[in-house]
Amino acid sequence: MGWEGSGQVDDDLGDVLRHLNRHSRQAQRQLANHPLTRAYLEAGMRLLAEEFFPKPADEDDRPQHRSFLRISRDQVIKEVAHGPDDLPHQGNPGSLRDRWPYFSDYLGDLILYALRIDRFGGHLELAEQAADAIGDDTLSLAAHEIAYRDLNLKIDDTATRFHFLVTAFADHDPVVAKALSAVYEELTESWRQVYEKIFQSRGLRLRPGLSLDEFTLIITAVAEGLALRAQGDRSTAVLDHKRRRSLLGTAALALMIAFVDPGDGQTLEDIADRVANSQAGPPPAPAT
Repeated sequence: MGWEGSGQVDDDLGDVLRHLNRHSRQAQRQLANHPLTRAYLEAGMRLLAEEFFPKPADEDDRPQHRSFLRISRDQVIKEVAHGPDDLPHQGNPGSLRDRWPYFSDYLGDLILYALRIDRFGGHLELAEQAADAIGDDTLSLAAHEIAYRDLNLKIDDTATRFHFLVTAFADHDPVVAKALSAVYEELTESWRQVYEKIFQSRGLRLRPGLSLDEFTLIITAVAEGLALRAQGDRSTAVLDHKRRRSLLGTAALALMIAFVDPGDGQTLEDIADRVANSQAGPPPAPAT
């Protein structure tokens, strides 16, 4: 559920972090890729994981968690000592302030660090698996299984929860908005390729006026909406663990039926009007 330390990930943070206390791009890039910089960021990630997945209540039945906005400089410094073996374990106020003079700058870079696309690796991997699974003769079974796994992953995924949290800031912070956009672009394109393969392999065509981009956008938006609802209300029946079904799978199949042109060449609006008119007339008499 939580984020594990990613100190072993050999990626370049020079193009990720934007608030380091250096004037030249070269100096910023060098400091961004310093092991202690990553150690401070990983410390923040662990503190965020504790926020989203708090420890069990103590003897007084008080949940052991903290608000994201209450993460402090001292907490980050202390948390560095609990990092992975391949990162420094000694933080101090001086080295943290050398990188981020203002703690708000650290939080800004922590958001960008958390939104790197590799944090959503499980979702990308699932999309790749889905592309291999669609060869099954029973498309509905494969669709239900993939949708169940995708929604289950979203509900219990710290990266997705943090994604939801910072989305509220995007309208006021262009840097955060850009990071979110990059995540959406990568995830959406991965699933778009899956749906394109489904349609092409089965010779399916879309109804006039509809596009695969619209189909993908609707499905991904429904998935996020259902995950958000489930996180806010665990009693919501979006998942059926016994049958490995989900409302996302139901929505995906319904949308596919609506989008696919079986050969009549009619628009979605034409079909909606026809269905509505076919049901016109007095309601059926109640059963006795």
